[in-house]
Amino acid sequence: MECLYCKGALVRGAVPFTIHREGYHFVLDKAPAWVCDQCAEPVFDETDVDAIQRVVADLDQQVMSLGNAA
Repeated sequence: MECLYCKGALVRGAVPFTIHREGYHFVLDKAPAWVCDQCAEPVFDETDVDAIQRVVADLDQQVMSLGNAA
């Protein structure tokens, strides 16, 4: 695979990933990704994105339940 931006080679690695949501911040220190060996641009596999989205959806529900308890 090649980078969409600089056409460098993508290699399997890990990158930091952060989401800022209403009520919380979610940080992964090492999210799996394809990383360009020239410009370091990450590209995420669909399965990895799906997994992250499931975790965030669960966190959204937990945060909402905390807010309703107050």
